[in-house]
Amino acid sequence: MACFYPEDVPAIRIFDRPEGWSEPISGHYDHIGDILVALYRFKGELMLRLGQRDFEVSRIKSMWHLKKDGKRELGLTIRDDWDVKLEYVSQSDDFIDVMDITPFAEEEDFDFGLFINNVVNNPDRSGNIYR
Repeated sequence: MACFYPEDVPAIRIFDRPEGWSEPISGHYDHIGDILVALYRFKGELMLRLGQRDFEVSRIKSMWHLKKDGKRELGLTIRDDWDVKLEYVSQSDDFIDVMDITPFAEEEDFDFGLFINNVVNNPDRSGNIYR
């Protein structure tokens, strides 16, 4: 997981900024499987980018994160009942005893899908992140 500024990530550069708009775009990005995923705030709205598709977090009806058969699943349902599901192997699965290595680390520090799920499902956290 990495923090970014708009000039750092080509996929984020496509946003049109109105004349005089100076608020920076800030967030985190990583690959989940082969898909570039970004959680960021733009024009005050928390957004989730999956590949080339952007979703307003406020339009997400439900989001889940599952561990099954050595894989992880991040899923979401948009208010118009459109479902998205990503299956992936977490980078944390490549590390042995990752919690013992870093005493203050949380599992979400090594699993971007879990991080996104935890932020989106916590109104205080999603309301304050990247402000």
